[in-house]
This record gives sequence, C-alpha cells and structure tokens, in this order.
Amino acid sequence: MWFGPGPLENKGMPRARKIGSPLALKLESDLPGLWPHDPNPSPAPSWLPRRRRWRPKMASLLPETLFEAGGQGPAPSKDYYQLQITRSQVSLRWWRISLRNDYRLNKPGVTKEGYEDFLDDVNLHVQIALVFGSKVLQYVINLCKGKYDFLERLSDPLLLRIISYLDLEDIARLSQTSHRFQKLCTSDKLWEQIVALTCDTVTQDMKALAKDIGWRQLYFTNKLQLQRQIRKRRQKHDGDDKQEMPLEI
Repeated sequence: MWFGPGPLENKGMPRARKIGSPLALKLESDLPGLWPHDPNPSPAPSWLPRRRRWRPKMASLLPETLFEAGGQGPAPSKDYYQLQITRSQVSLRWWRISLRNDYRLNKPGVTKEGYEDFLDDVNLHVQIALVFGSKVLQYVINLCKGKYDFLERLSDPLLLRIISYLDLEDIARLSQTSHRFQKLCTSDKLWEQIVALTCDTVTQDMKALAKDIGWRQLYFTNKLQLQRQIRKRRQKHDGDDKQEMPLEI
C-alpha cells in the first residue's frame, strides 16, 4: 500500500475564525508593541490570509525556510518524502522508489498548500504523521498558527549573552531542554562571559589557567584553591623556562 498524497477534499468548508476574537483583542491590549496600532484602522484587504493579519512583527525577522525534514514512508513502502515549511506555505514532496518498470519513469510528486488550507487538510496531516511522526505534525501545525519559538532561532552569540545573565539554577534547567542549549550552557565561551561579569578583574594568570582547566571549572573553584593552582602553574612555568635556557660555557 502506498501512502502518497491523495486528492484534496473539503476545500469549500466554512471556517469559523474571527479576527476580532476576545483573545486577539486581549493580546492587542496587553502587548501593543507586537501588533500594529492605528487609531483609525482600515480594513485588511480580502486577499490577505486572516492569521497573517495578527501575526507579530517579529515574524518578519524569521528566515524564509522555517523547517525542513526528510524521511521514508512506513513499511513496506520505500518511498522518500521531503517536508518543507516556509513563511507562506507547506510543501510535501515524494519520490516513488520501486523495482517495477511502471514507476521508474515517474516524476517526483509535490503538494503545496498555504497555511489556511493546510490546517483544514486532514489527509495531509495523516500523511505527515505516518512518515515523520505526531510530534513533527504538531510542530508544523504550531508554525502554521504563528506559534514561533523565537528564542530557539536566535544566533549563538546572542543566546550566550542572554544566558550569561541567568542564575545558575536556571542555566542548569535550560541545559536540559535541548541538545543545542546543553551545548551552549556548557561551552567555554559562556562561562568566560560569566566569569567576566562576576569578577572585578580577570588577570592574565586566570586566563592562562582557564586554558588548562576550562572557564567553567575556574568559576566553581574557590578563591584559595584558585590561588594555589595559579601559584603551582607559575612555578611549573618558571621551572620549564629554566630547563630550556642554554647553558653558558
């Protein structure tokens, strides 16, 4: 059995979505900076999708491709699928993989739908869930509803700067949320910024010691132990310099 995209159905069903819903009005009043406010607003053009009228201004900062994934159809199918979510539509492409001569010359298939149509297309939801899983389907639905994770999409330097101002307990919790945050919360660049924020001065001896033990270990070392380690490193460094000095004859 092949689970390829089938014909679209129920395109003419009415949608019970209201722009001026109580929730939307409450969000506009609570967060006026995210929604455009005009004392004499003009009606939105009819060609503009309803959800895009209320999308936050930060959505304009998103890249063109929001999500992309590839996967194989459920057994016994060997067909390959590619799912792509852009800022305006959902695209599902598929390639028939079969030993039968009837399918060798078939071109890849594709289904493209706007956000509004995708949210109403139950058949396409089932196809995505079969290939990519229910979690991916829910994530795609959230993207189409305008629920973006802006924090996850920030650059690493900006995230490191934000994380450096968090408490240690919050950093520990954040490191457990995803692989990316786990890598950022344990990186040397983050703990170098934390040491710079918490210490009055960062000496050259501290920087040299951090190269050996890491900035995170340096941060959790108490002052007495830190002085001992710096002294030992300085003595070892001076001893190595004496051994490398040529003997005068």
